[in-house]
Amino acid sequence: MSNGFLLIDKPDGISSFDVIRKLRKITGIRKMGHTGTLDPFATGLLIVCLGKYTRLAQFIEAHSKVYQVSASFGSKTDTGDPTGQVTETTELPEALPNISDLINSALSLQSLAIPAYSAVKINGKRAYQYAREGKEPDIPDREVTIHEFSVDSLSQTGIDYICRVSKGTYIRSLSQWIAAYCGTLGVTTSLRRIAIGG
Repeated sequence: MSNGFLLIDKPDGISSFDVIRKLRKITGIRKMGHTGTLDPFATGLLIVCLGKYTRLAQFIEAHSKVYQVSASFGSKTDTGDPTGQVTETTELPEALPNISDLINSALSLQSLAIPAYSAVKINGKRAYQYAREGKEPDIPDREVTIHEFSVDSLSQTGIDYICRVSKGTYIRSLSQWIAAYCGTLGVTTSLRRIAIGG
């Protein structure tokens, strides 16, 4: 098959482009691309376009995405995930918010911060390049839509949740927002993409 789509369940520990590199070696097909980066620590659905279908990637990327997430409370890392260095710690929340209020507030979000360690370009340079140099450029928030949000569990040590979000939403930032809503700091410890569009 030289044209088509492959639905890959990406394991943790490798980048999205590592998946492409491995698939090129396995299939012998050079023209391929994925439809939305998953961080190396993240797992789950990665849609890979082959051959002429690569021209359809932009349409798949535009769809909402569903994630299954775990976040821990009480600390912050420079990357927002477990691969980074701890930059700050704080007390765990003494009292937790009402889950219905948390859900309603999350669904009302219109923007979220863009992580310092991201591929967003600032003045022609990737944000993560500035971060690695110890620089802190002014990075604007990004408009987002949280279409669906549900909480599997919430405790003083962390939260497990599922969300369906618009293109370009950084789940690491959403977890940090949730932690702040609970009165603490947070790190996304587990991230799995379980759906893209339909």
